[in-house]
Amino acid sequence: MREIQRVLKPGGYAVISTELIVNDAQHSEYFSRTELSKHMIESHEMQLLDNGNIDFSISESTASHVSNTKHMHPVYDLVYNHDGVIFQPIQLVFKKQD
Repeated sequence: MREIQRVLKPGGYAVISTELIVNDAQHSEYFSRTELSKHMIESHEMQLLDNGNIDFSISESTASHVSNTKHMHPVYDLVYNHDGVIFQPIQLVFKKQD
């Protein structure tokens, strides 16, 4: 993140897409909430848009429609199960100060 901040023009935006684990599992390629905060939000000086508020809640309807990654349909699915790790895609938008 610091490298993104370094090369971004003042006032520029960085849009980061990644996976967020929504159950208590761990995975080497997906972020837990703690890891997301530590490595993606707190590790630099860029401003997280939307006042830095991230809504981590998932509706019961969404949680009840978890797709297996072996049969996923990326356009339609919101929550995935990869060998017991339940995750969802997340996008974060940061702005570098002017």
